[in-house]
Amino acid sequence: MTKRYGTLLERTLTDPALVRWLLGLLACILALIILHTGYYYCIRHGLDAWPRDPRFSLDSNLGLGQLFSSAQTVLLIGLLLQLARQTREALYLAFGAIFLVVLVDDAFAVNQVLGGLVVQAFGLVDLPRIEAESLGEMAVYALVALPLLGMVAAAYAQGAPEHRAAGLGFLALLIALAFFATVMDLVHLAFINSFYASQLVLEVAEEGGEMLSESLAVMLALTLARTPPATTGRSPRGPVWPDISGGAPRPARSSTTA
Repeated sequence: MTKRYGTLLERTLTDPALVRWLLGLLACILALIILHTGYYYCIRHGLDAWPRDPRFSLDSNLGLGQLFSSAQTVLLIGLLLQLARQTREALYLAFGAIFLVVLVDDAFAVNQVLGGLVVQAFGLVDLPRIEAESLGEMAVYALVALPLLGMVAAAYAQGAPEHRAAGLGFLALLIALAFFATVMDLVHLAFINSFYASQLVLEVAEEGGEMLSESLAVMLALTLARTPPATTGRSPRGPVWPDISGGAPRPARSSTTA
């Protein structure tokens, strides 16, 4: 298993096109963090400068950070659906469905709306350092996660060993994304005024962690799309995407023998 992940990492770091994708995504995250830092500094010191634009805040639902995350999610869903079509593995389709839920939740704040209904229905109250709304949102996350993880488990059980390793990689990054979106959100609210610039540090940790988790998932999908693992007993349907480094699309490996 470790050898397979090492091979994927080696493919990423030795493919010029994939390296450009990786550096581009990391550069976008760094630029967004810098803009957010400028916004925070202007707000904290009451400066009326150009960085004081709400779109620069990583915490804004209509900000540049949210747009970047949504764009990454759309790209990831497309790659997963392409992988599912090419490899005929339901595992990629299951992860595509999960990230579609993530996209809808980010766009319409579904968890916040449903979390508020849970708070009203069960009369939840604030706990020390934890707001009732956060408890309601956590309950919604748990209820939604159960059937989705069940779907992934069923697809994993039926998947080929070569694709199970990739599935575990996506699962690990999905868990990391959930950690930053839920646990770090609670930490953010609980310790927002605990030390100097705590709000900035916690916001960057939470939102930056989410963006980085999605970027790594995109890179995993791109690497698999460049060189999808061969599946015994199943015929691939050709390359998922052309050679973006400038060459012609690589032909699919023939499934017939002379």
